[in-house]
Amino acid sequence: IRWQRELNLLKQARASIESAFQHFPQHVTLLEEAAETAISSNAHKKASRYAKQILELDPVNQRVKRLLFESHRSHARKQLEKRMFSPCEKELEQAAAWASDPVQLGRLALARANLYSQLKKPYTQWIEQAQKQLGDGVTLRFMMYQESYSDHPITLSPAEAVTSLDDLLVLSQLINEKIDHWYRNKGDRWELASLFDQILLPYQKILQQAAQLPQLTVQHFTTFCALWLREELEELELALPYAEAALERWPEHRLLHCYRLLAEEEQDDGANHHEVEQLLEEAREQKDERVIQLLLDHFPMLHSTGAPHFPDTPPWSDIDEEEEYEEEEIIPPLDGVMEALIEQIPLGQLISMLSTTLSYSQQREFNQMLADMRRKTAGDDTQFKILLLSLLEDDGKGMIEQILGRDS
Repeated sequence: IRWQRELNLLKQARASIESAFQHFPQHVTLLEEAAETAISSNAHKKASRYAKQILELDPVNQRVKRLLFESHRSHARKQLEKRMFSPCEKELEQAAAWASDPVQLGRLALARANLYSQLKKPYTQWIEQAQKQLGDGVTLRFMMYQESYSDHPITLSPAEAVTSLDDLLVLSQLINEKIDHWYRNKGDRWELASLFDQILLPYQKILQQAAQLPQLTVQHFTTFCALWLREELEELELALPYAEAALERWPEHRLLHCYRLLAEEEQDDGANHHEVEQLLEEAREQKDERVIQLLLDHFPMLHSTGAPHFPDTPPWSDIDEEEEYEEEEIIPPLDGVMEALIEQIPLGQLISMLSTTLSYSQQREFNQMLADMRRKTAGDDTQFKILLLSLLEDDGKGMIEQILGRDS
């Protein structure tokens, strides 16, 4: 069900839920998945019914309380977009019953500010309440941009600083949520990067200065470096300042050295490849699998046999960028018997088997690849499975045997 929802196969997810309910009608985790799927399908009333069932079985379930808050808040947003102000206000009141942490309370206050703005009522009190919950930094501006409903959104004066470590942590949480939601809805990677540029580039210097916050720990730095290195955020040029600031305090930290090299590789001059080789050698001696994998993922030349060699000029440097093209992915032709077999393969099982060898760091890239392939096949499950099977070296025949059984 989770895989189907991640791939936006909501009809199939709902069918899986109904089938599972026949065997496990009171299973809390299944009810949670049903509620999440209902929200993804914009069936907010159904999500609320599932949530109430969960709370009867597990009164302290925090996940369902979050789901109830998001369900009512999302429904309120849709009501406001339709200019149905009274139903919107009722939904926000229901959302308030489940809001507990500062992020939820701040988001709710901004939603009410937008509602009052549309009603031509004073909304300053709600902005002040949001500032109380979120601070008056970049996070508040980022969330305001997300919560704006109309063609004439509420605008705030520019942020002067990241007000605290909490401000930075909440901002990173919101960015990750935006990324997950974007890809779950089959959004384009470059459109998302453009959106982040629009929202965050005005605050680039402020975010760079936040790397000097004294409260930042090693764990904070490694988390932020990994986030700022994401392809969707690379235009912000934040990874290098954070890695350098961290290395001033922990100069022998291997993972931070790795992040610095990855960030330098994105610069015009690139990373010092001899440093890359030395770090890889050290990581192998210390069996530091995380650093080894990061280096191998980002520096393809390290995969060559024997000692890696980096040329003085980058490969294909003589090719004009305008002449580069993306090769069309061709779906391999299959005979009727193979196609009939493929139709029998459960899609969720196939995806699970393909992903079993992936590390956690590779999972997001895999999900994005699946979303891209889903778009290419225009919702055709058989063609989608053919593309998935074509990823395998044996053209998928071994996978078919493994899933269906050799006798089949």
